[in-house]
Amino acid sequence: MVSSKRPYIQGEGDTKIALLDFGCKENIIRELEKRNCTVYIYPQDSSKDTILECKPDGILLSNGPRRPRRL
Repeated sequence: MVSSKRPYIQGEGDTKIALLDFGCKENIIRELEKRNCTVYIYPQDSSKDTILECKPDGILLSNGPRRPRRL
């Protein structure tokens, strides 16, 4: 599994973002921190209730760990 194993928080910004981790790259989190966000990172199997506990301003579903296939 490439998702985080437990929830954690990064950043100390004014905007709360809940990120559902499906294999998120660290740069996405860094870019959100640069934009004054506190990022609440949740494993891919987290429940809706767990994610909404932090009362996020937005929810982000991360990309997966692989490169997209060419069509």
